[in-house]
Amino acid sequence: MIVFCDDGSTATKLAWVDSKKSLVTKVMNNGFITDWKSDVLNKKSFNYTLDGQKFAYSPNSIEIEVTTNVKYQYSVINTLNVQQALQLSGLEPQVIDLIVTLPISEYYDTDGQENTLKIERKIANIKREVHLSKGHVFTFDKVVVYPESLPVLVSILGDDVDPYERSLVCDLGGTTLDCGLVMGAFEDVLKVSGDHTIGTQLLIKEISNALIKADTHLNFNHVDVLVRRLLANENIDSMINNVELIPLIKEQLNLAMKKLADKCLVHIEQNYNGFNNIYLTGGGAHLVYELIKHHWEQRNVKVIKIEDSQIALVKSLPLIHSDNE
Repeated sequence: MIVFCDDGSTATKLAWVDSKKSLVTKVMNNGFITDWKSDVLNKKSFNYTLDGQKFAYSPNSIEIEVTTNVKYQYSVINTLNVQQALQLSGLEPQVIDLIVTLPISEYYDTDGQENTLKIERKIANIKREVHLSKGHVFTFDKVVVYPESLPVLVSILGDDVDPYERSLVCDLGGTTLDCGLVMGAFEDVLKVSGDHTIGTQLLIKEISNALIKADTHLNFNHVDVLVRRLLANENIDSMINNVELIPLIKEQLNLAMKKLADKCLVHIEQNYNGFNNIYLTGGGAHLVYELIKHHWEQRNVKVIKIEDSQIALVKSLPLIHSDNE
């Protein structure tokens, strides 16, 4: 069996083809703490041992391990998040082939060539020996690594695309911004770039600081929920201790979105020119879409936010992998 995995720093996304030949997807918020948890009210805890250390999946804990850095891709927490997503998938633990991803800045070296050392390091990290208390783990036969962002365009750029049309895909995740410029329907990949200083972590940190002023402490996952509720104009009173400071939190969110979009724009303008379309994807696409659209459509560049942007990459991996088989 083959399972496809976009193991991002804030969420782990899975996809696989079921017995009815349908593509199934699953998204899990990351969140591990050191040490084990107790079972509560017949709810099973997922307690692991890896390299002699004890860890537990606890996405609601304030003490979850920080994953918003590029080192996460080669960490024990990455190994555990991939295993945990599989545990929650509904699939039976078994030996599988796993297709995973790396940020473009990690997948390619400074000469634009595959960084074989980091790719092998990623594979070795996935294959670490993990033990699950009172349970069985998934193990991996073949592990294949693909770069982030570029595969997304495989399902979008059809045969009707002009061979001289240039499309720029920008994948904004929790830790990195990954970009790639493609000619036609993948007639040529002209350039790739990545920046591991640009990610939604920047916005989450600023909102977290605003929440502290409102006597409210939330972990990364819950701040993300709060942001999504604010953008949907939903009530957040129940999540805030000092509701009088909600206007301050909303103001900080608007400022943080602009700051994040500006960083994306600077990266694009410093690295690319002469493109016709921008495709935005990744878990942070919705945060910067309106601002990037306003900026570039004044220059007659079409800006498209890819549907289901958080899972767009993992949904495209089966397509690109089948082409390479």
